[in-house]
Amino acid sequence: MSTQVTISKKAIRKIAAAIAAVNNSREVGGLFMGYRHSSKYRIVDATVPDCEKCSGVASFVLDGAEETAKAEALAGRYTNTPEIIGVWHSHIWGDAVFSLQDEESNRRLAQILGNCLSALALPEKQSNLRKLMIWEIVPAGEAKICRAACETENIP
Repeated sequence: MSTQVTISKKAIRKIAAAIAAVNNSREVGGLFMGYRHSSKYRIVDATVPDCEKCSGVASFVLDGAEETAKAEALAGRYTNTPEIIGVWHSHIWGDAVFSLQDEESNRRLAQILGNCLSALALPEKQSNLRKLMIWEIVPAGEAKICRAACETENIP
């Protein structure tokens, strides 16, 4: 059975805005907030970085304490409290391949959360979000590509 992911338009808009805020000149990233049931995930929100702090042209390091605080603040806005279910970041060169650093970070996160999501936001040209590729990561580090949809709109 393939893993299915539904992502809110709100989360997509926030990710696209974070990429646009740095004109795709630096990698940016954050956490996914949502719900998991078996092999189905629902992303309802995402944290985004303070773009003035983003300095890595071809590398992004998530500040765990800062992003967790943002996630907790977001979670407090929902009646049915979402949890951290994954991570996302952009690749400014548009490649849909995890780096060795990404793979290690994904494995560590999956060991903490159990199965979780990891996504690469791939821009086109300067600042438009072209594609969001999402994988489910298991604690051993294996990554499986997911079937994803944006609420009622399919994402290629």
